[in-house]
Amino acid sequence: MTVDDNKVLGLETNDTHYQTSKGAKVGSSQGAVLLAYGTAPRRVEMSIPGRGAIRVLVYNDQGIAFAITSELQERQTFTRIPVGLVNWLTVFPPGEGAKIFPLPGPR
Repeated sequence: MTVDDNKVLGLETNDTHYQTSKGAKVGSSQGAVLLAYGTAPRRVEMSIPGRGAIRVLVYNDQGIAFAITSELQERQTFTRIPVGLVNWLTVFPPGEGAKIFPLPGPR
């Protein structure tokens, strides 16, 4: 595999005005995402300094991922998205999620 520095892997946004074709957006609940996109996403857990724990629901075959706030760090100085809601979303070419996220096992 060769790397092409001129090619975008994906696009992330936390713009509350952006809404997917299925109605999901920043601030949507994890349940709303699961209802709209399916209940079997690949899940990636990560901890981000200053943000806390994040659960990413990756729909690799659909080319979209939703970062869900799963636990907040104790001290925060910025406006935050409550636990259980979409913090940001990432769109990418279908099937290319492993180039962005460390996807667990085959599915």
